[in-house]
Amino acid sequence: MTDAPLFSREKVIVFILVSFSAFSIVLHQVFAKRKCPSSSSVLRIASQFLQNTTMATPPHSPDEKPIIPNFSSTHSSTNSDHPLLSKLNPAVRQLDQNERLTVCRAIGAFSEDEEKLSPTINVKKLPDGLYKDIIQSRQNSQRMYYILATLYNFCLVLQLGLGAILTALGATSKETKLAITTLAAANTINAGIIALMHNSGLPNRYRKDWSEFYRVELFVQELVHTGIIQKDLTVADTIDTCWTM
Repeated sequence: MTDAPLFSREKVIVFILVSFSAFSIVLHQVFAKRKCPSSSSVLRIASQFLQNTTMATPPHSPDEKPIIPNFSSTHSSTNSDHPLLSKLNPAVRQLDQNERLTVCRAIGAFSEDEEKLSPTINVKKLPDGLYKDIIQSRQNSQRMYYILATLYNFCLVLQLGLGAILTALGATSKETKLAITTLAAANTINAGIIALMHNSGLPNRYRKDWSEFYRVELFVQELVHTGIIQKDLTVADTIDTCWTM
């Protein structure tokens, strides 16, 4: 009487299906963050480029001489007439000392006992205000993103391991039914956690919050360090812009 084969055809098929499903989940997570442009967007960009090129170079007769503008004379005359004119659109200006003090006190960018106008790096030394709330919110979002990203990737690796162990135990003797049932229940719970985090937009939701708070923090730091604002903005408008970003 011959012994039964260790790996039957049904067990091999189950192992292939489990491995393929786990591998597809990993590939989905790897390529989900990469956004490729569609064919319609590529064609639209190409058509716009050809249209702009055609409009920028109109046909002219062979006898017509091209007009070459004199940029050096125009640039020199403009600079001589308006030496301090801002070339940005819209134009910008720089706050004076009193205006910068008013803005920094309104957003809590430096402590009252500091003589110099410079934001303190240590969050604990900052007074309660907008700037301190921005930094704390950015740090909390950054911390939550790292924790949830680690948990999410750990669950993905754990699902691969549980699937492989279940497949290996299914090919052994019948005495491992309890272990198979326990591991199957753990694998189901793990898959539920992965699905819940994925449908909730985690951990990428905290990554977006981190990016937004960091952008606002850079804006406030640039305002405090340089004092440069738009020319038509007052001090009250500048403070309102910081609070409404």
